[in-house]
Amino acid sequence: PQRELAPSRQAVKGQLSLPVCATDAGLFSILIFRLITFNTAALREMPSGERKAVFGNLSAWEEYIEAVKTRLPGHDEDFYCNTFALGHNKVKERTLANARSIWEASQSSKWTEFCQDLPLSFRDCFKKIGDLHPQGGSKIPGLGILTQYLVCTDLVYSGAVAMPSAEEIGQRIYQLGKGGLRGLQFLGYCDKSPSEEGATAAFV
Repeated sequence: PQRELAPSRQAVKGQLSLPVCATDAGLFSILIFRLITFNTAALREMPSGERKAVFGNLSAWEEYIEAVKTRLPGHDEDFYCNTFALGHNKVKERTLANARSIWEASQSSKWTEFCQDLPLSFRDCFKKIGDLHPQGGSKIPGLGILTQYLVCTDLVYSGAVAMPSAEEIGQRIYQLGKGGLRGLQFLGYCDKSPSEEGATAAFV
């Protein structure tokens, strides 16, 4: 698929796969990728032999990011955690400091137990990722509906989650309300204010 040719996905190719992604540490690693390292210059410029995407615990991540800063010094935080990673709109909640919240959420997720019967359904996975929360917090900073969807699609390509149906993708296009929906509107498949049913039918 074309999305797998994107620079960030190429940079972590083969690392965020089964059986790793079906463990708590694997979930932590996938969230670090999507919420911190995705679409960063640091991820692209780190030599492939030194680049890591799987972290067994928070300390392993902290050691790695310090090694990255030493290897690629003299940059501001956006070099290591891009607040514009998802497009033109800045997501100020994306910071390196979120790693602890991500770790806490992954540890309390019971993800390994959740992944006992694979593949997971896309619907169940989407809800599970949306329900993640750190200790004492209501949500992982920066984890919006788009990143929630992207984490699930990463897990589809890893083999941990079943490919969603066309109807499910249509529902997510409506919920996201972004480029996919605007594309359907531009092509005349649905009106400017479609219902969820209308947008889903237009995609299918």
